[in-house]
Amino acid sequence: MLGRVLFSVTASLIMIAVVGCGGGSTSASSGPAGATGASATAADAHAEIAARKAQAVMEVYAIDNGGSYQGADAAALRKIEPSLPTDLDIQGDASSYTITAHSGSGNSFTVAHTPGGGTKHTCTKLGVGACSASGSW
Repeated sequence: MLGRVLFSVTASLIMIAVVGCGGGSTSASSGPAGATGASATAADAHAEIAARKAQAVMEVYAIDNGGSYQGADAAALRKIEPSLPTDLDIQGDASSYTITAHSGSGNSFTVAHTPGGGTKHTCTKLGVGACSASGSW
């Protein structure tokens, strides 16, 4: 129960942060693979939101599993939050996880949580769409 309450609060905070970023409309379609310009940025924004949402759900999963991410995958996270996309790549072990969301632009956005508690946000198409030239987001 506590995990679900924390998820609700965390998800609300994430949505406030995402909406407050001025990243554009969340109702745009993901567009075709290889999209450029505004459509690539919109598609990338959808993937970033999916990755951040899955990140919040991953923390609920850990709370429900004694602090471990072991056994976490897209199906397990969708049991907690059915609205998660089906095409997320998720891997977890006792103390770390990676979540990768794929954009219609061809970009991929990864959240990697390390055993020490650090988190990295990386993307695959440097300098394209919402992926910075440094490969982070």
